[in-house]
Amino acid sequence: RASEQRVSQLLEEKELLLREVHHRVKNNMSVIASILSLQAETLEDSNAREALADARSRVHSMMILYERLYRSDGVSDISLLSYLSPLIDKIIMTFGNAPLIRIHKDLDDFVLNARQLFSIGIIVNELITNAMKHAFPDGSRGNVYIQGKREEDFVILSVADDGGCFPEDVAGVLEKGFGLQVVKLMSKQIAADLDVSRGEMTRFIIRFKK
Repeated sequence: RASEQRVSQLLEEKELLLREVHHRVKNNMSVIASILSLQAETLEDSNAREALADARSRVHSMMILYERLYRSDGVSDISLLSYLSPLIDKIIMTFGNAPLIRIHKDLDDFVLNARQLFSIGIIVNELITNAMKHAFPDGSRGNVYIQGKREEDFVILSVADDGGCFPEDVAGVLEKGFGLQVVKLMSKQIAADLDVSRGEMTRFIIRFKK
């Protein structure tokens, strides 16, 4: 009984320590995001400012993950819904055309580990950013659809828009665009299949094993 109590105590101490680590990582990322914002304000080149804003957005997606880890009952597993929903809201708020774009979220509530969620957060950030910046030119209105579903042992994540502005050369864009290269890299890290379809909507589909 004494041994069981000691093991239980050690596990509690470990969880407390991991939560503290998550909290400190999140705070450090907050400092990094602030530095990126300050640096962007000093630049006159619009492309450089945009690049720093994109980098700050990626940091924010990581911050939300560590905030959720710090506040969750477990230390490594979080609900997809509780992570992605506020992340999507935060990403959308950074764009001036946000009032013109309707966001549709269809996210199932199931748990994933932090390693997978880290990649998912970066992927969603890049795909929504790409849609908001390029799919709706000249102040046009439109819709962005984010869906996360579990089908047996697999997770299906998709981000789609009805802007209709994605180039026909899908393979070329995936090779040249930095943000989409990040999507490919993050998909590879979680052994996910990545598909892109064009038509009435441009849709990115990521499928991986839970």
